[in-house]
Amino acid sequence: MVEISGNATFNIPESVAWRNVNEEIVILKLKSGEYYTLNEVGQHIWQAISDQQNVEGILKQIVDQFDVTYEKAKEDVMTFLDNMLKESIVLLNEK
Repeated sequence: MVEISGNATFNIPESVAWRNVNEEIVILKLKSGEYYTLNEVGQHIWQAISDQQNVEGILKQIVDQFDVTYEKAKEDVMTFLDNMLKESIVLLNEK
């Protein structure tokens, strides 16, 4: 798993398009044609990424929005972000 700090933010590369379709977020990798749909928690994380929230902000939002502990939210959010990085759907902002 990639080491991600609480202050980290992410960019969505130009090679990735996304839309909110029928209350679902659909992500499309333009080069390969692969697409992904996100569950409710994934949608909140994705929206926070697109709003340039840092990891701590995303975690706070998930804890506040869902009935989950900080530790569980961190585990799930970090797994989500790690998968998105591995698939090149998001890029770690190097600020």
